[in-house]
Amino acid sequence: MKIKLAILGSDVSYLRKIVSVFNIKYADNLEIYSFTDMETMISELEENRVDVVLAEEAFDVDTKRLSPKCGFAYLVDKQGIESFRDQQAIPKFQKADLIYKQILSVYSEKATAVIGGGKKDSSCRVVSFISPGGGMGCSVAAAAYAKRMASRRKKVLYLNLELFADINIFFQGEGQFTFSHIIYALKNQKTNLILKLESCVRQDHSGVMFYAGPEVPLDLKELKAENVKRLLAEARNIGYDYIVIDSDFALDDISIVLWKEADSVVAVTDGEEISNRKLEYMCEAFKILEKREDYSYLGKLLLLYNKFSSKTGVTLQGMGIPEIGGIPRYEQATAGMIADKIATLDFLDNIG
Repeated sequence: MKIKLAILGSDVSYLRKIVSVFNIKYADNLEIYSFTDMETMISELEENRVDVVLAEEAFDVDTKRLSPKCGFAYLVDKQGIESFRDQQAIPKFQKADLIYKQILSVYSEKATAVIGGGKKDSSCRVVSFISPGGGMGCSVAAAAYAKRMASRRKKVLYLNLELFADINIFFQGEGQFTFSHIIYALKNQKTNLILKLESCVRQDHSGVMFYAGPEVPLDLKELKAENVKRLLAEARNIGYDYIVIDSDFALDDISIVLWKEADSVVAVTDGEEISNRKLEYMCEAFKILEKREDYSYLGKLLLLYNKFSSKTGVTLQGMGIPEIGGIPRYEQATAGMIADKIATLDFLDNIG
């Protein structure tokens, strides 16, 4: 299915250029109509339905004359403007890919059908990284694994659900939207979530797809277990080979959903005494849950040692948890640099 897009512009040169680019890059996803006169466009739209209308700011469009099912946004000259005349604003002079994602976002607010082609099968693997305590390098390991899989030509989504994460340490990419927009879409049942996910995602130079952190970290507190379950279900349908989750660990409903939805759960620890004790407590808690729910949580667990030192740590024995391997200690390097180094370690392929 194609999005029917109408563009109303007074700048004929720009209008021709953007229509040409969209016809080349998004011929399978967009059906484009262009106009230079507002009344002509309104008249045409009375007979031919479109899904999204973009209008340059020179036109004062009465959106009540458009179909209630038609999305609308202004094309504006300046960067950094989010709204114009109380309507969504899309900067004209940016990469076509970014404009297309913003069109998807506008369409997602009105759409009931899904465009494009995800694999929509069960081949997507979800790998969740957790740590029983802070400071053990769980986020570095998760980012490294995402980079590793992307380097092997896999389509990878890195999904960070930590309350106070700094995703820019590991991944950077262009885009207007953040994870706050995803949270809003999850709360708003009328939004087409798959389209919203595709419109908000960014791509790192490594190839890893990710969402920029929420505008306000506390936005994540709005998420419920059912929201997270729906998020993962829809993300699987997009066609990712791997979804790599980095999250805070707590014995709450969201942690349990993440554990159940994951194909593998990687526990990152440094082998020090207090870390081992916390890991043992975590495993004991899940043994209790297993008896209550008749579900094998621990059967998904893998153990990854990070920054391990034989002087201060010991490996846990007799717990029946498979060990993936150990990550050496890297000195005088940033977290991003360390993630890149870890991504070259072959034993990460044993995760899944």
